[in-house]
Amino acid sequence: MTKLAHKMTLLTVLVTAISALASAINPVAAQSNTTISWFMGKISASGNTDQINAEKKVAQEFNETVGKQNHITLQLVLSTNTLPTGDELTIMLRSGNAPDIAGPLGVTDSNSFSDQWLDLKPLMENHHYDLRGFEPTLFNLFETLNGGYSAIPFVLYPSVVYYNRTLFDAAGLKYPPDKADAKYTMPDGSQVDWNYQTLAQIAKLLTIDQNGNNAVSDKFDPEHIIQYGLDFQWDEPRLMLSYLLPSPFFDPATNKVKFSNDWRTGAQWLWNAVWKYHFIPDETASGLGYVSTSRMTFASGQVAMNITPLWITSYINEENMNLRWNIAFVPESLDGKTHVPTDADLPHPQDHEKPRRSFHCPELPPGRCRPGAGPHVPRIPGA
Repeated sequence: MTKLAHKMTLLTVLVTAISALASAINPVAAQSNTTISWFMGKISASGNTDQINAEKKVAQEFNETVGKQNHITLQLVLSTNTLPTGDELTIMLRSGNAPDIAGPLGVTDSNSFSDQWLDLKPLMENHHYDLRGFEPTLFNLFETLNGGYSAIPFVLYPSVVYYNRTLFDAAGLKYPPDKADAKYTMPDGSQVDWNYQTLAQIAKLLTIDQNGNNAVSDKFDPEHIIQYGLDFQWDEPRLMLSYLLPSPFFDPATNKVKFSNDWRTGAQWLWNAVWKYHFIPDETASGLGYVSTSRMTFASGQVAMNITPLWITSYINEENMNLRWNIAFVPESLDGKTHVPTDADLPHPQDHEKPRRSFHCPELPPGRCRPGAGPHVPRIPGA
C-alpha cells in the first residue's frame, strides 16, 4: 500500500470513528465545534521526525476537510516519554486526562483497559460503517463481554522468514520457499517439506565457527561462532512457541494459564537449537555484541535467517541498507500444519491454517523497538 493510500485508509477510519464519537458527545449542539483528542502512544515517541510529521499531516488534512465540514477538531496527543503505552494511558486515566481516541494499540495494551473503552458497535451500526474490507474473525479479538466492539482492526503483521541471500549464496544453498506448501531443495537435490526439521538442517549448515566449519562438522567449535543460522529476535516466548506448536494457554475451566505438553515440545526444540546444536544465538551472544554491535542480529549480516512479524522490516533497512535480504514462508510447524502467528496476538493462532490469506497485510510497519535481543532460553542442564 502506498503512503497516500495508507493515509487515506487512516483518514477513513478517523472520519467514521471521530464523527461517530462527536455525535455521541455532542448530539444536541450539532453546529458547535467539538475537539477530539487522539493519543498516538509509542508511535509518536519514536523520535522519527518524518513519522511524527506524517501524523501531524493526517490531523491537519482531516481538520481542513471532514473536520471543518462537521465542526470537529482533531487534536493529537503525542507521547514524549519512554513509559510503556499502557503505563502512560493509566496515568492519563487516573489524572482525568483520558484521550477520546487511543491507537494504534497492541492487543496487550488494548485488553488491559477492556472495561474502559466505549462500545463502538452501536455507533458503527448507526453510521452504517462498512465492514466488508475486514476479516470477520478479527473483530472477535476486540469483542467485549456484552457482544460489542472495543476497537476497529487497523494493521496486522503476519510472520515471515527473513533470509540473507549473500549467506545462502556463499553456502551454496537454495533460498527458502516463498509459497505455501512448496518444497525445499536440499544440497543433494532432494525435495523435502519446508518444516522446522528442514529449517534446523539448513540453519546448521549456515552456522559457522571462526575456522570456517559449519555446525554439522565434527570440527565445529561452538565456543567461537561467527555466524548463526537462525534467530527469533524480539519474539516473545509465546510467539516462538506458537510458531513451533501452537497450543491454548488458558484453561477457562480453572481460570488459569497452563503450559501444555505441546509447548514443552516446542520449548525443547528451542533449547536444543540454542544449547545443543548452537544454530540460534543465545541472549548473551546477541545482546552483548558477540554477533554484532547492531541492535539487530539479522541486520548485522551474521545471522542467515530470522523469523518474526513484518514490523521488523524498517529496522533492517535502518541498520543495514546494503543487506541483500528477502522474505520466505514460515515453515510447517511440528504438527505438520502451517501456522502464521500474527503480531496482533490473535487468540487462536492455530486456527490460521490459510497462510495465503494471512499474508494479506495492509501496510508495512513504521517500526517499533523492544528491549532485548535473542530468545531468552535459560541454560538448564538436562532440560
